[in-house]
Formats: sequence, C-alpha cells, structure tokens
Amino acid sequence: MTDAFETVQSPQPPIEEPAFYNDLETTLAHAWTLLETGAKDRRSAFHAPSVASIGLDGSPQQRSMILRKVDVANRRLRFNTDLRSTKIQELKVSPAVSVLAYSAADKVQLRLAGRADLDASSALADAVWSAMRDQSRAAYAQPAAPGAMIEAPAAYVPPLELRANEPTAIPAREHFCLVQVEITSLEWVYLHLHGNRRAHFCWPNGIMASRWLAP
Repeated sequence: MTDAFETVQSPQPPIEEPAFYNDLETTLAHAWTLLETGAKDRRSAFHAPSVASIGLDGSPQQRSMILRKVDVANRRLRFNTDLRSTKIQELKVSPAVSVLAYSAADKVQLRLAGRADLDASSALADAVWSAMRDQSRAAYAQPAAPGAMIEAPAAYVPPLELRANEPTAIPAREHFCLVQVEITSLEWVYLHLHGNRRAHFCWPNGIMASRWLAP
C-alpha cells in the first residue's frame, strides 16, 4: 500500500542551453565578454590567466598575469610587467605567447595564442603609469630584478607605496612596461550536460575563420 504521506518528487526543470550553445558568432562574442569582465573584475576567473612564453633555453615558461585591458576591435590583451623580468628577454627573442584561463562558474576554458608587443615608452605607457595606484607603482621600485637571488626575505623590503612625485618614482617608471598581445587564435571549450562544445577562431591575414571542433 502506498504511504499516504509519501513525498512525491516534482519533475526537475529542463536544463537550458545558452544562446551561444550552437552558434559560432555568439560564442565568440561571449568569449570576448568574459575576457572584458576579467580585466575589470578581480574576482573573475579570467582576471589572472596563465601566460606562457618560450624560454631562452627553448622550454615552455608560464606564469599568472593580471589582465589589465581588452581591446576587442583590435583583438588585443594588455598586461603590465617589469622590464627586468626574464619574460621580457624571452619575448624579445620570440614574441609568441599563449594565454590560458578556465572558469568553473562559467564552465568555459579559453586558450588563446598571439604575438606580444613590448611598450615601455609610449604615451599610452606613460598614461597607464600615471593612473596606477601608489601600491602598484611600488612593485617597480624594487632594487632587484624579479626572480633575482637574494640573501633572505627579511633583508629585502620594497616600499609599500610609491607616489608619482617621489624621487624614486623616476627609476621605477624606467622598469615599467606594457605587454600587448595581439590574438591570432582563440579556442573555446564549454561544458554542458547536453553535450560539450568546442570551437576555434583564427584571423589569418586579419580575416576571421571559425569552425566547430570535436570536444
């Protein structure tokens, strides 16, 4: 006999498919939107992607970098870095760059490839430096190059703040550099219960080509 108090489970609502699920154009637009959000929101999973370069010994090298700006029209990502860092020497030899980010909340992985352009002295670099917070400027006033060997952490204390009008700001500015990556390839992976989606976009000669890939 059926228990009169037996709980009857209500049917689960259907799982929705997003607008970009089967549409390449909308997929690409959503990818750029995620990157733009990453540049603005430090809580976004796309705020600090992994950026890989080719090491001076030919081996792959990667590190997390803060995504500062996204220029969708020109397919450019902008990062800040120290001119004394090893990655600068690597990019001078080979400007090839790979960028990887994954958001568990969005269930999206983006893998991008492009070429890096180093900019340490343009009007844009000056403007970005002037607009930086004092705490961010201080990182470029460190006396030793990033990754250099030091005797002990306690013996090496960089400034906590660096105002633009302080004397040490001049040499600190000389260490500051923009890394602008022009994206030539973007691969998208999206996880969904109805079936995963994978797509590839590239711009040979500046003209976009897109296609679906097996997930």
